Amino acid sequence: MVQQLVDRGLAKIEGRADLPGKPLLYGTTDAFLDHFGVRTLDELPNAAELRRVKLPSPESGQASPAAEEKQLSLAPVSDDGEANAQAPADEPSAAAADAAPSSGE
Repeated sequence: MVQQLVDRGLAKIEGRADLPGKPLLYGTTDAFLDHFGVRTLDELPNAAELRRVKLPSPESGQASPAAEEKQLSLAPVSDDGEANAQAPADEPSAAAADAAPSSGE
């Protein structure tokens, strides 16, 4: 998760802690502040404020945002935006295999 923040430019490696294992120390970037609409880190909510926020639970019957997202398909997409159910070019489709002449018959 932290690596994704670094990859997206929202966090950066600031150094290493003087502790066993020398763990990495991370810091935020200006892009992080811009993304969350704050000018300084002091404007972000503290841990106590975050604990007061009620999060939806799976038992409450509310669908999670991930459940509402459309399932992505690996099928090729045509010019009109519809997924095609064609086999990849390097694999013959079942219809092409049926139409091919058989040398053993």
